[in-house]
Amino acid sequence: MLPSYRNPGLTKGKLKDVGGELIYSRSIQHPRICILVKKGFQILPLMHHCSRDLTPVKIKTSSGGGPRETILGSAYLPYDNEPPLPKELERLVMSCRAEGTHLIVGCDANSHHTSWGSTNINNRGESLFNYIMVNGLDIMNRGNRPTFVTPNRQEVTDIMIASL
Repeated sequence: MLPSYRNPGLTKGKLKDVGGELIYSRSIQHPRICILVKKGFQILPLMHHCSRDLTPVKIKTSSGGGPRETILGSAYLPYDNEPPLPKELERLVMSCRAEGTHLIVGCDANSHHTSWGSTNINNRGESLFNYIMVNGLDIMNRGNRPTFVTPNRQEVTDIMIASL
């Protein structure tokens, strides 16, 4: 889990030793997700999409076709939610589709599916996979390096999804 705003290394949302700013929903007492933006990056926090489990920001990038806007997000999909996808993330996906904005979201998905490198498929993983496919998103994971490790178990439960 990412550091919360109560971490002693934080001062008013700024990391002392990294030179960055944490973006998260400040209206929530105990947010579970954030994005660290290092100095020098121009971002626009999308606070209307922020929640305890979702933090998105808009960045401007340039490519061969000129400048474009991309939404970067960080999401936590709580293990006790069925289906696994929070409504806030569904609204962000729909908003990006409607505006034609590219979306990249890193998720602590708490879900298993072989499509993103897990050793098996659980119901949460199947539900999330179906949502990804129906909504024309891409799974950006490569390989199967475990993202969840305990002394007796290793699994890939984190996923990067995108609409590129």
